[in-house]
Amino acid sequence: MKNLILSIFIHIILGLLISNNSSVGTIHAQIVVAVAIYFSLFDKNTDRTMPLILYITGAELLWRGFGANVFWEYGKYSAILLMAINIFRFGSKKIKNKIGFLILLLLLPSFVVLSEFKRQSIAHAMSGPFCLGIAVIFFSNQIINKEKLILLLTVLALPIISLLSIMLISTLQYGEIDVYAAYIKAYTTAGVGPNQASNILGLGVLTFFLLYLVNKENAVIYMTLGLLMLFQTIITHSRGGFWNAFLAVSICITFLFAEKKVRQKFFLGVSSFCLLLYIFVFPIIDDYSKGSISNRYTDTDISHRENIIETELRAFVENPLLGIGPGSSRNFRIENYNSPKHTHTEYTRLLSEHGLFGIFVILLFLIILKNIIRKNNGLARSISLSLIFWSLLFMFHSATRLAAPAIIFGLSTIHFRFSSKNL
Repeated sequence: MKNLILSIFIHIILGLLISNNSSVGTIHAQIVVAVAIYFSLFDKNTDRTMPLILYITGAELLWRGFGANVFWEYGKYSAILLMAINIFRFGSKKIKNKIGFLILLLLLPSFVVLSEFKRQSIAHAMSGPFCLGIAVIFFSNQIINKEKLILLLTVLALPIISLLSIMLISTLQYGEIDVYAAYIKAYTTAGVGPNQASNILGLGVLTFFLLYLVNKENAVIYMTLGLLMLFQTIITHSRGGFWNAFLAVSICITFLFAEKKVRQKFFLGVSSFCLLLYIFVFPIIDDYSKGSISNRYTDTDISHRENIIETELRAFVENPLLGIGPGSSRNFRIENYNSPKHTHTEYTRLLSEHGLFGIFVILLFLIILKNIIRKNNGLARSISLSLIFWSLLFMFHSATRLAAPAIIFGLSTIHFRFSSKNL
């Protein structure tokens, strides 16, 4: 517990330093990736590389949002590089689960329809799904026990704690909690912007919930941080992050309670937590926001994303075999609809830009989901399903703009070796 508290304290201080001096974020980003590359090149296994990949996933928005002098896709490319090094070093022949390779191969045919090679547009579209394919190859061939899972979830959460500390201070400093303060002034996200902040904070909520399930020793710490994350997620007024976390946790609870042994162990704690949220947390926050929270979260409008979805479905109908090519959906919208908006939904982007092969990629997602349900049981199945559903939900409204949905999707395919007492 002492080590955990110290790590949390260090990351709170780190967050404050990064928010006040972008050079700190630059140094932090470079050191983390450099150390991870060293471990990837010289370690005999992935025991030290794997946690750092999760750490980079949690830190990506921290670096990006507060001006670290690294390129925009630094988090994705760093994760891809680390996973690729390990896959190459330990040999593809030792990789039993090869479905990730199939995802990568299905992304390639649509390149033949490109009339010109626009590197930035292609990288923007392809880095996410490519990272996902690599992550499935890497993680689906790893085996971890309860202790390693706790380590992975903890290092994922630590940089999100840094992000949380900055946003909490900004919220307290300005004291405004409504849609205008969140979206126009970005007070509740310390200037980062609501959408991605909400997503990463929601990932923090899910992470601390899972840590609570597998490590009762630090249950109070996890619950406290989870509630703070939930509070900050809600007041961003960006609904995606909240609903991602809520539905992923709900999936986890549903499958947990299907197992009698697990149900008896976790029922009281989980029920008390949910009751606390419903009776106390939400009403207090809504009252302080003068009803802004309830109005926002009961609003069924999807912020005109349906228009983007419609354009991408039209592109698919017109080009059903190979699509219009990776990175071309935005240009298609500009030419046909005078709309420069980027993709929000990864599934319709796959259809529009990859055509029939995009459908096959989506089918592989469903096959992986089916395999998770079939091959796991008890707590392991609940954890895996919560992770993959979080990723699938993220990609529905925020595509693959961060490394998180790709890496967490990959993590959901990992093999858990829990003893019966862990169930």
